This record gives sequence, structure tokens and C-alpha cells, in this order.
Amino acid sequence: MIHNILKGSHPLHIHANGPSKHFNPWLTIFDNRDLFTIANDCPALSVITYNSNPDSIFENHCRKSGIKVCRPAIINKKYRVSDKSRGLLNFAKTCPTKYILFSDASDAILVGNTQEIVNRFLSLNCRLLFSAEKNHWPDLCPTADFEKQISLAPYCYLNAGGMIGETKYLQEFLWEDIDDQGFWKQEYKKRYPEIKIDSECLIFQTLFGVEPAELEIS
Repeated sequence: MIHNILKGSHPLHIHANGPSKHFNPWLTIFDNRDLFTIANDCPALSVITYNSNPDSIFENHCRKSGIKVCRPAIINKKYRVSDKSRGLLNFAKTCPTKYILFSDASDAILVGNTQEIVNRFLSLNCRLLFSAEKNHWPDLCPTADFEKQISLAPYCYLNAGGMIGETKYLQEFLWEDIDDQGFWKQEYKKRYPEIKIDSECLIFQTLFGVEPAELEIS
């Protein structure tokens, strides 16, 4: 179990965004990943990632727990970050389930059951929920002031490495060929409160800028 001491929450998806993948608390979480037993107990949820490697950290851990992970597209040597969301939106067009959970693959892990993830999402009264982080990126994206006004620090900025949403809602989006996270930040500004971020870390926990003492791992 992961305990965010600042927020008093127990997040269910951990993402070592940016350089945090090289330091604690991620290294401790990764070393103890087999202790986090999870269950695929929500048939209404599809779990997807975007990665060419079926042995990525995220996909491998899900597979061991009986969670099928869909990969809507394959990364090649010409991969662009924007391909992630393009693949997600293409997947949503024919997705048979009511909800979709998307995660980065190489630096993320699920530590909670899929039904509990959906339950927490539904409690937040939105149609699309993104992970939140302490750092505003891309720094040229003109949404920082809006994001700081909407959500309390320190987790006040949208992070696109983890999200959950209604499949039908995702079908409404038309992709613009711009920076992946920048695209979603602008949609967040236009569509709030239908789109929210998980600033209380109820589901998603990012690790960039997080000190080891801020989390308890058990």
C-alpha cells in the first residue's frame, strides 16, 4: 500500500515521471512491486498503454495479476510523444467497455484493484480524470495560471501519463498534432469541470519532485 502523507490518500497508480524513475521512492516501489497484489474485478474497464515492449513494467505487472492490457499502436524508431494520445483516441472509437484507463508503460505501475479505481473516479463527478503533478510541463503551454487557480498546490498541474475516462466522452475529441500533454492541458482548460485532475492523489500518484518522506510504502 502507498500512503500519501500530505494528502492522506492511498493512490492506486504510481508514475515515476521525469527523472524520478532514477531515485526513491520509485526504486523502493519497483523493488517491491510483487508485493502489490491487484485484481481485475471491473469488466466495464479497459486498460491500455502505448509501448512496443510487452515486458514493460506496467504491462508485465498487470499480466501477472490477470489484467489484460491493450496496446492500440506500436512505437517505432520514429515515435513521437503525440502518438500516445492519437492511439488512445483511435482505440476509444471501437472500445467495447464503458471506461478506459490509460497509463504510461515504462515507469508506471498499478497498486490497486480496477473496480476501486472506477469507484474513485465516479466519486469525483467528472467525465475524464488525469493524473496531477507538481511540475508544469511543457513550460511553454499557456495554461499554468488556470491550473494553479483550479487545483490546490502542490499537485496542481495535469500529467498525461495516467488517466481514466468515459469511453463515449473520449470519442468526442479531435486530435490536434501538437505536444501530447499540451493538447490535454488545453482541453482541460476548455472543458473543466468535465475534465479534472486528481490533485488529491486518490487514484494517481506522480513522483517528480516528491521526497521519500512524503510517501509511506507498506
